[in-house]
Amino acid sequence: QHPMPCGLQVLHLKLEPKISWRGLGEMVLRRLFASVSENFRFQEAGHHAVNGNTSEAWPIVRRLRERSPNDVTYIILEGDLFLFEKRPDRALDLYRLAERSLRDRQSTDQETKFLLAYAGFRRQAAKYMIRGREFPEWRRFAAAINKMEASNFVKRVFRLPDGTQN
Repeated sequence: QHPMPCGLQVLHLKLEPKISWRGLGEMVLRRLFASVSENFRFQEAGHHAVNGNTSEAWPIVRRLRERSPNDVTYIILEGDLFLFEKRPDRALDLYRLAERSLRDRQSTDQETKFLLAYAGFRRQAAKYMIRGREFPEWRRFAAAINKMEASNFVKRVFRLPDGTQN
């Protein structure tokens, strides 16, 4: 008999005739491991991207996008890779896709607001790059976006350069 967390005891009693605890536990652990693994890979790809190692980030981002093609954070990170490689046309398409997806959520939570602001900032940067110009007052906008509330998980990857050390 495998030990069982207290919160699952009632669930176990109801499901015991239908499935074994071992099977349920393995399924939960597989899903948990997959989620933790994807989160780690996302953070790793973001680290490579912001440090200019896009060739290290690409295989990770491709795998993440294959597994979860509609995940907005993966879409934005792919856009960042294109932007960092001076391919703003493709980046622009991805930032627009991310913004549409975020607006379709019709959510007003802090994370969504942050991601919308970040994607919007990067979209503008891509537009200016296409024109061969610098995004005016980008430091001021970047600093304001960096101060917005969002999870550390997202902010570690999507931190805009703004001339400050934080």
